[in-house]
Amino acid sequence: MFSSKVRNILLDNRNVGSVVCQDNNTYQGKNYKCVVFCDMIVAENRYPIVIGIDDDWERELFDFYVRNPDSFPFIPHIDTSGKICLFDLEGALIDYQFEGLLNQCVFQAYNIIDDGISGRNKKDFIREFDAYWTQLPSGIVAKFDAPVSRKSNLLKYVYTLPERKTFKTTLDFERKKKNTILYAGIPESRMFQIWKVTGTQKNGLYVSLDLQKYVYPPDPRFPLSVDYVNGLLDQINKDEIKHAVGKIRNAVLLIFDLLQPDGSRIIIGIYSDKTKLIEMDSKFQLTQDAVLHPVYISRIDIRYLQNRTSETANPLVGKKILLLGCGSVGG
Repeated sequence: MFSSKVRNILLDNRNVGSVVCQDNNTYQGKNYKCVVFCDMIVAENRYPIVIGIDDDWERELFDFYVRNPDSFPFIPHIDTSGKICLFDLEGALIDYQFEGLLNQCVFQAYNIIDDGISGRNKKDFIREFDAYWTQLPSGIVAKFDAPVSRKSNLLKYVYTLPERKTFKTTLDFERKKKNTILYAGIPESRMFQIWKVTGTQKNGLYVSLDLQKYVYPPDPRFPLSVDYVNGLLDQINKDEIKHAVGKIRNAVLLIFDLLQPDGSRIIIGIYSDKTKLIEMDSKFQLTQDAVLHPVYISRIDIRYLQNRTSETANPLVGKKILLLGCGSVGG
């Protein structure tokens, strides 16, 4: 049987133990030709994992999961379901012999867990910050016209939620509410005219931070915490934003423009219609009873749209490029 072949391969791998294989089984709602329950042995510790092997393994590779994602440490390359992101399939060089490929994937999963537990790959959180931020629950999508100056400032935004009475069912109302887009920009932004955005413009806060220490994404398995947001607000003096905070009424929209120590720029947002910013010593803070919604930022400023290479000068400008390979032009 196929599962016997898989079991024999894994038993020969010193990084795997306690192997149990089941033919034609389901895991996390997906059907597999073989599902493997086993332990990944890392630095003398055993971590229960699941391997899903499908008929199209040559094209899709294998699915690796940590078995108890809610209690597993928060490390890079593992999503909220426990699935381990092994390779970028676009650029990966893959051994398509079954035994070699399975061992190659086991080795990659081992490295991800080992590097994550030890903290060696912690900076991967910075490179993939947006991926973790967008996994946070109860999020809102926003189109944001990011300013060139990166100076903390008042924000103008439009976020027009539907009225419950206009929908026949709660399900329809919640679906429409979830798909409502927030539009934001500084007062000088022409975004509202260009994108033909109508509705009441409210006041929010744009906070620019040049960080001395890395800010890592929050654990997306749990709701966004007030302490995380207040930790960001701690890093800006109240005098820089006092004029803007004084104009905020009712709901609070905060957009943080974070320049990390390595030069990477990350823009995230937080929205709450049930809180306010209060003055504490030399800082502004959110109240602890705030109900927060992470805001997933989609930038629509011209500078960003015209240059998709992280705002750095394109090194290919003025150079001739030769493309080789079947499909290189059409792709």
